[in-house]
Parts: sequence; structure tokens; C-alpha cells
Amino acid sequence: MPANESVVGVDGVTNPLLLNTLVAAVDEAHVFGDSKTIVDMPLRAPPNEVYEAYQALDLPDPLTNIEEYQTNATLNETLQAFVGEWMTMPGTDLANVSGLVPDAAPAWFADIRDPDFRRWAESLYADWNMLTRQVAPNVSEDVELYTMLPVPNPFVVPGARFREVYYWDSFFVIQGLLASNLTELATSILGNFAYLIETYGHIPNGIRTYYINRSQPPLFSEMVRVVWEATLDTSVLENALPALLAEHDYWTRPPKQAPDGSVHELTRYYADWDSPRPESFREDQETARLAGYDVSNPDAGARQLWRDLASGAESGWDYSTRWFAENSTDLTTIRTTRVVPIDLNAFLFQMETNIAQFASVLGCMEVAARFRDLAARRRTAIDALAWDEEAGQWFDLVMDPAGGDGLAAPATLVPHRATFPSNWFPLAAGLVAPNSTQAAAAVESFMESGLIEEGGVPASLVESGQQWDYPNVWPPIMGLLIQGFRNAGTPDAEELAASLAETYVTQAYSTWAETGANFEKFNSTTMGRPGGGGEYTAT
Repeated sequence: MPANESVVGVDGVTNPLLLNTLVAAVDEAHVFGDSKTIVDMPLRAPPNEVYEAYQALDLPDPLTNIEEYQTNATLNETLQAFVGEWMTMPGTDLANVSGLVPDAAPAWFADIRDPDFRRWAESLYADWNMLTRQVAPNVSEDVELYTMLPVPNPFVVPGARFREVYYWDSFFVIQGLLASNLTELATSILGNFAYLIETYGHIPNGIRTYYINRSQPPLFSEMVRVVWEATLDTSVLENALPALLAEHDYWTRPPKQAPDGSVHELTRYYADWDSPRPESFREDQETARLAGYDVSNPDAGARQLWRDLASGAESGWDYSTRWFAENSTDLTTIRTTRVVPIDLNAFLFQMETNIAQFASVLGCMEVAARFRDLAARRRTAIDALAWDEEAGQWFDLVMDPAGGDGLAAPATLVPHRATFPSNWFPLAAGLVAPNSTQAAAAVESFMESGLIEEGGVPASLVESGQQWDYPNVWPPIMGLLIQGFRNAGTPDAEELAASLAETYVTQAYSTWAETGANFEKFNSTTMGRPGGGGEYTAT
């Protein structure tokens, strides 16, 4: 492979060594326990120089000598030495930020009567300082040495292996920042996302070069809304509106747009990527091998599998039986690009509604009218295709294999009649009028769904071993359900929202009290127990 080919990255962005055999070699030899480590390591020298040094090692091809890489200790030692010489450990592309988070917690913390709960809340507030970062200045000076995307403002990272800002996580981060009176930091995150849209045409999954090929659930308009409502500063809307228009265009053109052959146009997840994800290279290679593909000479089937895996990551639900073949728990049957998700389209309805409101406030009446019409059309499509009157809920739609693929030919969409909490996310997006018959039916169906358990609402009713399935409870799911039932407005809905909120807070506190750590997911079957499964271990 010519040296210049080794450093060509996603969308023309320099992407050091992500597309050559070094990542494969390091991952197959298990030099690091986490596949993400190698692709987050900055280079000590220009990519071509590093690649030439790697070629000089004259190692066997890792794609055709997998067993040797997994068993040969000498190969492992050689790669460890090479990585130590030519790369630095992850995290050196970030800098600490001071002055944005006051030492004292907000005054309302004093209203938390239980001293143990208050101590937990104060420890969470203290974490803002630990998790607030900015891109180190040297990244923009030598971009080819890093996979980190330089953004102008400070941000909040999830922590542990997730050293960079992520898209849909940031909506919930911003809600927490506003509750903590950290408005400046919340606004700086909006500025970063507007910059990313201006630079790349969309908000990537996260601020790494290897994430540019996909986005995540489009909640930027909701971030803008909550910051604007907290500040009443119309400059927030003025700064965001051009970016929101560009993001809407990204989500509503092929291949993400999935026409069904009639008047309706809905949207799906569709990553611009058909190779193993660099940050999960070893896992994606193994999935393809389990599916029977030759990873050293991948055919169209392997490429489609890898695209569906990347698209599953774009959904935020990586991974779940939502994306698998009917009644399957096997990851190799993933078909994300053939699913038209109800939550994605609800989020886009919400985006269109928000843009219409923002444009109206700013006096852009033609834009406001256009987006009111787009929102109405999407609501009609969702009601016509995804709402099930008898079941009292919405369902994801799946492209019938006998029909088109939504690209060369229109797709025939059929409901995926399986139970996932996302079936009720349209309530959070404001698709249903408060106190309406439809809202009451949706609340009743959720109460009868089997999803309400002692430790929270699981991501599904299917125990597949995937982290977005039973019995894992995810904060984004709980937050969106609670908001949705608050929006529904009926007495039963308000009681349900309060009950779910109490369950979640008790679960999160109990797990912290038991372990001393705050976890990203929990176990629905009992209080005080973290979740599991998936491609990594994280708190």
C-alpha cells in the first residue's frame, strides 16, 4: 500500500493510520484491551513517517494471519514497542479548563433534605470540573497527528474511554448544566456544534475524525431551545438557525431519507461507511467472520454488514435487537439501514417544529411557514404509517425485503411490532396534543407493556447480551419517557412520570451508594446494580 493511501481519512480529513494495517495488527494482537485506544493515540511524527517505520517492521498481514497475531508473543512485544516509540497515550490532545465551574454548588442544593442524597448531588456537581475539557492548542497546529477534531469552545466529556464530546449525550449534559446554573458552558457547547455543522455539514457522532462518517440522534434543536428558554437571549437563536437549517438538510436527503413510494417521506440512520469502525475494528472484524465473510477480501455482504453496524452506532442504540432480523438475538443479522426508526422521525418532527418557532421569533416568516408545513407533513406520515390505534403506540418501520431499498427504488414499509421504550418517544417530541385521546391511549399501553420494573425501564424485553436490550436501563431512555409522559398531560401520565423519575433517581443513588461510582446504565431487575453487556466496560 503506498504511504499516501495509508493516511487518507474519512471525507478527506487526515486520519492518521486508521485505514492501514497498523490498527488491524494492534487489535488482533490485543496490544490493548480496548480497540478504541489505538485510534485515540496521537502520533509523535507525521503520518507518512510513522507509516514508513511501520512498513519497515515487515510484519505479516494481520487480516490473513489472525491466529498468529493472537498467539505470537513476539509480535505483541514488537507492536507494543512500536506504539510506545511512535505514539503517545490517549488524552494528550485535551486540556483542562478552569474558571467555568464555581466551587460552590447552586443554592437549591440546600433544599435536598436527605443528607446522603445531598452529598451525592454535591459529588455530581464536583464532577463538572473533572469532565470539562477543551481541545489542546497543539491539535489545530498539527491536525495530521491527531484524530481529535478541533472545536473552539470548552465542552463536557462522558469520561473513562469516552474522552471526546458526543452528540446526543450533550443534550442531557446541557440539561444538567442549566440545572447547575452553568449557562456559559452550556452555550459554549452550542457554539461547538454550530461550528461542526458549518465545517462538516452535520454534527458527527463525536469529535473524532473516525466519527465524521455518521451523526447521532438529532437533538441540537432541543439543546438550542432549552438554552434559549433558560436565558431568553435571542442571540442564541440567531447563532443557531443557519446551522439548524443545514443540519435539517443533512437528515432529509438521500440516503438518509427513505421514501415509501407514496406521499410520505421519512428518515433512517445510514452511515457513510462500509468498513470496520476504526474505534471497534476488532469487534467488527469478528462480527463479519461470524457471519461467514472473508474479512481479507470483503464482498458486498460484508460491506453492508459493516454499514449496518456503523448505522447502529449512529442511532445511539449500539446495539439492540431493534436493528436485528425479526425474532433474532444475533448481531450478524443487523439491518439498521432497513429500519425507519420512530424516535428518529419524532426527533426530526421536533426539529422542524423548533425551527419554525425560532424563525418566527426572529421574524423569518417564510422559513417559519416552510418548517411548519414540513412538521405537519412528517406528523401525517408518522400517524399514517407508524401509529397503531389498537396497540396504542408507535412502531418502528422496516423496509420489506421484497420491496425497494429506499435508494434505487421506493421502499415498502411494514411495522416492526416489538416492544421498545422508543415506541413512546413521540410523546417527548410533542407529536401528540396534551390530554388527547391519543395521549391517553399511549399512556395506557405503556403501563401494560411489561417495561416497568423495580430498577427502571429496560431498553427492551429481549435479553440478547447487547447493551441496549434487557435488562439495561439507560438515562436517556428514562429522561425521554419522563418528559413524554409529562407532555401527555393526563393525570395517569403525570403520576407515571413522577413514578419513573423517583425510580431513576433512587436507582442512580443506590448504585452510587453501593459502589461509589456513577454508572452509564443500570439493571432493571433490582436497585443498586449497574448494567452490563456491549463492547466495553465503563462507569
